[in-house]
Amino acid sequence: MIHGARGIGFYSYNQVTGKKGVTFAQDQPALWDSLKEINAELAQLGPFLLEASPEATATIRDQRAGVEMLSVSQHNARRILLANPVNEPREVTLDFAGLMGGGSVLQPIGKGVPIPIDRSRGQDTKVKLEAYGTAAFSYGTPPPPK
Repeated sequence: MIHGARGIGFYSYNQVTGKKGVTFAQDQPALWDSLKEINAELAQLGPFLLEASPEATATIRDQRAGVEMLSVSQHNARRILLANPVNEPREVTLDFAGLMGGGSVLQPIGKGVPIPIDRSRGQDTKVKLEAYGTAAFSYGTPPPPK
């Protein structure tokens, strides 16, 4: 999605190849459950991303960190997607120099703990990503309720 994809497709035959009568959900329950989490996050992010515009208030401070980012906005609400494409944990520092005001928070979409954005105290906004990990956050004014 960071590079412009508009969705994720998944296809499974009725049974696992070479395991007659065994479904993918039975063979790999942890992986199947992770797909449920991804679908739940996409249900929140998808409609927003389809109509959002590029956003410049947040950047990665050190581009050599090796983490990829998409920052978009729609009606003063903002979203950030981060991806660690390597097999080792990474920590990235986000710079919110373009963000006006203070007291904002990076609110995780899905699981996670909110991260304060406190430029007034000169504190860095750091995000840790697991190996091949991803993170999605919202910040700014939330969209109106549906």
